[in-house]
Amino acid sequence: AEDGRRLKQSLEEAGRARGLARTLRDNQQATEGLERAQRDAAATLDDLTREIGDQEQATAGQRIALREARRTLDDAERAYKRNQQAIKNTTSELKKLGVDTDNVAAEEERLTAELETGKKALADNREAIKQKRVEEKKAADATKEHTDRVEAARSALSDGAKRVLAFAAAYISLNAAFNLVRGGLNLVRDGIRAV
Repeated sequence: AEDGRRLKQSLEEAGRARGLARTLRDNQQATEGLERAQRDAAATLDDLTREIGDQEQATAGQRIALREARRTLDDAERAYKRNQQAIKNTTSELKKLGVDTDNVAAEEERLTAELETGKKALADNREAIKQKRVEEKKAADATKEHTDRVEAARSALSDGAKRVLAFAAAYISLNAAFNLVRGGLNLVRDGIRAV
């Protein structure tokens, strides 16, 4: 049972580490797209700012486009910062778990293999426990069967002993009765002789 708990805990830790490794890989892959989106938003804002500037003659549409470009750049910057913070946090967690964050793909493969090995070990442990329970049940059944046989033998011996005692009592009673009858006959015989 203790081995099973340790295996399960180890499996959970490996699963958590693999999940974090995947998250790190996904965030690292997303970084490039977020950087590109941030550069594009900054370039669009720069272009619009140069084109429109602070001209008072800017149309409402141009002012709206400029405001949207600023909002898009702000959103892109926030998304990039969140992504970088997530990478930093995930990297820190993985290092605590002993995972090499410099080669996330290889670590993810290693953790997947570790999970598979752990799952097999856990399944083997469960099977061994199941076999042990079957053996214990067989032993308990055999013990019960033996106990039943012993009780039956005791009962038979007890019944046999009762019969022997009853026979002995009957024999003794018959023997005593015959002795009484014999004694009575002897008395009659002696009485007849005396007359």
